[in-house]
Amino acid sequence: SPARISLTTACVWFSCSTVTCRVWAACASRSPWSTSSPLSQRLLDDPATLTRYQAVIRDTVHEISRNAEGMARKLLVLMSPEAELRVAAYPEIAAANGRIDDALQRLALVLPPGANTERLAQLRDHLAEYRASYIQVRDLIERDDFAGARALLGSDTEAALSACADAVHQLANS
Repeated sequence: SPARISLTTACVWFSCSTVTCRVWAACASRSPWSTSSPLSQRLLDDPATLTRYQAVIRDTVHEISRNAEGMARKLLVLMSPEAELRVAAYPEIAAANGRIDDALQRLALVLPPGANTERLAQLRDHLAEYRASYIQVRDLIERDDFAGARALLGSDTEAALSACADAVHQLANS
């Protein structure tokens, strides 16, 4: 059935990193939690299917967490006075951001409506705040204003990262 294909595709995605979010989204054409979805009733009737969806949600939340931690570690590299070290960190940070965006899209497809979707929206807001702060830090560093960058990292950037971590933690525990 199409619902089974969607679930299978979701599970395969986590074991095969070459599958893109767009392919996954095309296979899971509608949320299993919608009231018109035949899978909605199946989730209620079949604990194994529900467990697999919960595992997909859990794994996606953990993927977001791992990539956010990786970005935070790369922020330390950005404080290096050596430009070549900083420049090497930028593509890694961009790649982590891309993986987070893909995971957020996948998560939006499988989260049940309600509090979890509100938490996801909060995570997106906090992530946008972090990214805006990161760009300011990066610009300060590239202008050799390391004191300004350190001050911003210790205030706005750290606060945004903490808010992201809290939002991820709330999703993981809901």
